[in-house]
Amino acid sequence: MAPKVQYSVGRMSKTKKNRLCPAIHRVITPQECGGNRISRYNCPANCKFNPFSPSQYDTFHLIEANAIEKATEWLLATSPNRAQTLAELDRLGSISDLDNFGYQIAGLYFERDANGRTRAERWAAAGFPTLNNDERVIQSAIMQMRIRLIEVHRILDDRRVEVADLLETTPTEFLVCDRTLAAQACRFTTLLAWFYPLPHFWRSFAVAIAVPAISSYEPLQVAEEIVRHLGGPIARDAWNEWFGHNMVKFAYALQAVALARQAESLANMDAEFGKAVYELQAPYEACRQTLDAIVSVAPDDLSDGERSEGFAEARVWFDESVQAIVVAENARPVLGRVLLGQKHWQINAIGTERFERLKTQFEHAFGNKVRFKESSRDNLAARFASQQPEYDPALVPPNLLAEPDTLIFASNRVETKGRSPEELHSDVMANNDRQWLDQPLPALEAKTPRQAALDPVLRPKLIRVLKDRVRTCDQRNLESGRSDDINWMLKELGAHEIIFDPPPPRTKPRQADDEFYDIEGQPHSELEPWPPLPPRPFTIQEVIQRIELIQRTFNSALEAMNAMETAGAFIIEDVHALLGNALNEAQHAFLASFLIQAWFVFVPPGCYGPNIEPQEIQRAFQQQLKSLQVASKGGNEAAAHYLMEEGPQPAVVRTLGSLALDAWMDVSPGEDKEDMTPLLTLTVIKTVVELLDTACRRSW
Repeated sequence: MAPKVQYSVGRMSKTKKNRLCPAIHRVITPQECGGNRISRYNCPANCKFNPFSPSQYDTFHLIEANAIEKATEWLLATSPNRAQTLAELDRLGSISDLDNFGYQIAGLYFERDANGRTRAERWAAAGFPTLNNDERVIQSAIMQMRIRLIEVHRILDDRRVEVADLLETTPTEFLVCDRTLAAQACRFTTLLAWFYPLPHFWRSFAVAIAVPAISSYEPLQVAEEIVRHLGGPIARDAWNEWFGHNMVKFAYALQAVALARQAESLANMDAEFGKAVYELQAPYEACRQTLDAIVSVAPDDLSDGERSEGFAEARVWFDESVQAIVVAENARPVLGRVLLGQKHWQINAIGTERFERLKTQFEHAFGNKVRFKESSRDNLAARFASQQPEYDPALVPPNLLAEPDTLIFASNRVETKGRSPEELHSDVMANNDRQWLDQPLPALEAKTPRQAALDPVLRPKLIRVLKDRVRTCDQRNLESGRSDDINWMLKELGAHEIIFDPPPPRTKPRQADDEFYDIEGQPHSELEPWPPLPPRPFTIQEVIQRIELIQRTFNSALEAMNAMETAGAFIIEDVHALLGNALNEAQHAFLASFLIQAWFVFVPPGCYGPNIEPQEIQRAFQQQLKSLQVASKGGNEAAAHYLMEEGPQPAVVRTLGSLALDAWMDVSPGEDKEDMTPLLTLTVIKTVVELLDTACRRSW
């Protein structure tokens, strides 16, 4: 059996040792450290006991969450009517978290009493009762928060991002530590948010609102237009106070602008889906020969729905006109499609003009071999428009409605020549980028990017267009898992001032990841995504450190279980249902204590975790039993080796398994040697650990 780990988790004992403090250069107790770090001692970032360093981000995030929760409690405690304030928070929370957050921001940090003090200032004057040292540091820092319009420049790793504040006269870069931002941001993403300073980084405070460029307006100009339209101050140094009361209104105005521009684009878009049905007046084979003799027609695949409607074959009809939109080299623009039935044929096309041309060409080619039966048109743009959310037009600055976006439907077919879809996509995108350099662009006054690069007057517009292109490339990589980069284009055009290293490889964010607000101001989660696992198994020391964090975080197993459910974990309930009467309630509770630890080893407190279905647990458990049965044929040592040493995370299983066996011996010193409960417990722990390892990797 594996050696025992000398760390008693089951009894929740904590070993606290004195430590050498690099800030004051002497040995101090943990109590002195915890009571003075950052507030009185200038703690360096490389101190492992400094929770305000980027390397201790998970610990910091938990402290921050506790501090914010206690701030909400202070808001309630100092309200004239606690029940009424709580009801208002619930009401606003049912609308959106942004509304709820805006109410709390104003109530805590911007509304002033008769003496001119905010609730937060009164809290600080009272010494921040109920807060410990770390939480006081955070609340003191939050009181220094300021509104910033950041432009992302570099994503350094899974938590650190370098940004510049566009509200500054001369924007300078500063470091933000935020895992959600690092997981989702692209170069030149622009976000409006509150930020507060900490010794080693800045921290975004709860929400951020994406502010895009609109028409000819830069993100900063967009923000200025909306603030001015809403009656806000022109001077940016007065924005902090204004946004303290109006951030929610700003977000809804930005949403209204987007919806208004979208409505205008849909109104001008030719997205009519035309369909015409013809009866065959000649034999099917003769008609098919006529169709296949047309050089602009080629075989096409039928969808399942088309096949169920009785069609036997399909053809694509290419657009040979000069106005056809070609998206890539070797691509052929599509005019429409022909669906072949034994008695009826149908032609389809998107766009009124394309449909009429296809109809004319089809009837000219077939003459009296077909007879027109009926046609129908479906205005897709009008359908899309009817599904858009309502908005308040009074929130929309008129200037931001200028130059509505033009949306054009176009379809092209590209010959694969044996290439995979990934290779084909890469070739098409690379070819588009090369062609783009020599295409006249309306945004550049009908000049090409190469020409604009040589024109001092057009160069600022070119830089803006290039930023958008880089951001789009990063977003495409984030969604596809690719690693394309277009820094070569920036070098070729001499745009060296906006060349930053591309983000590290990342995967497409899950919907629930989005802590940051889009233009609708709707967050998907109050928790951060779980951090990516190291590319290797955890070490024993890493496992113990993560278990120590669990001990520092939760005062009871019930508190930890509630946190698991908030993070999306129902493993304990699923395992209970799986094992049923194989364990009694006391044994189920015993096993649950180790499943809690397994979860938080992979998903630190303050993060949500992956979804693991009950069926996955059942399949994995049955497979473990089969593998254990095979290993047992080699004797007890072989079975023990399989349980504790084999698999993707042996250190986790070994640590939790040894702790479970130690605890089992303590609570059942005279256990029946035939009792299979300890073996069942170890098997379940191994099952859950390996499922967590797989689940935490598959989404990253």
